[in-house]
Amino acid sequence: MSLEATLAHSQSAALGRMTSRCTIHRKAAPGARTPGALKTTAWTSVATGIPFRLIRGEGYRSILIGETQTEVANRLGDLPVGTPLLDNDLIEITVGKNAGRVVRVLESIGADQRKSLRVPVVETQRPEEWP
Repeated sequence: MSLEATLAHSQSAALGRMTSRCTIHRKAAPGARTPGALKTTAWTSVATGIPFRLIRGEGYRSILIGETQTEVANRLGDLPVGTPLLDNDLIEITVGKNAGRVVRVLESIGADQRKSLRVPVVETQRPEEWP
């Protein structure tokens, strides 16, 4: 079996494990503000209906919530190779086991295994300005 055929088979298998679907949101460039208007963050949907898999990574990370230090499990998001991601993009899981959850991309480079794009994520609250 050629390298290309092996890679195609591996990518197909990885996609088969991505049973959820997601929408990737990114902060929009700031536009003109009306004087006296409240400042809100505008978001744009970069991609929708993207296959996704949320998995638990190894170990824990320490985060500060208010004034309390706590440990949370590392989480990873698997997406198809070539998915347009940037650091701090939000991934809204729209279909599947974790539908309704929102995770933030910590590092968009991730681990490109040539069969999927695996990036570290952390669960976050859904922005109030989203519909």
